[in-house]
Amino acid sequence: MELSERLQYCRVCQKRQFSTSAGIICSLSGAKPTFDNECPDFSVDQVEAKRVLAREEKYAEAEAPETGFFAPEKKGMKKGILGGVAMIAIAIVWFFGGLFAGRIFFYPPVLLFFGIVAVVKGTAEKNIAGEKYKKSVSGN
Repeated sequence: MELSERLQYCRVCQKRQFSTSAGIICSLSGAKPTFDNECPDFSVDQVEAKRVLAREEKYAEAEAPETGFFAPEKKGMKKGILGGVAMIAIAIVWFFGGLFAGRIFFYPPVLLFFGIVAVVKGTAEKNIAGEKYKKSVSGN
């Protein structure tokens, strides 16, 4: 077992201490963990375990890839005003590029709608480039 894997256990153990020079250490031995598979003195700190789990779930939720038909649009909407402006620009170029080539595409108006919604939503939330989304993920 690697040291980083052992430290995952120590993060939520009641017997953990923090040393400015070494980081997380065991209060019993005063050193980094050396157990192989399981610490015989492990005692879970419920409060810290819940906090760590909540933070990891929030991070995993934020990093989970968007899926579905409108996944790119959802991702663009999280980018606030700049994401909306980018969607609007793509929609306009796509529509007029198709029109110039003698084709009418149905999707640019849909993308334009999502772009406008993203700009309005970003303006209301004062979210210029996804800062609100980043702050909610980091917990600030």
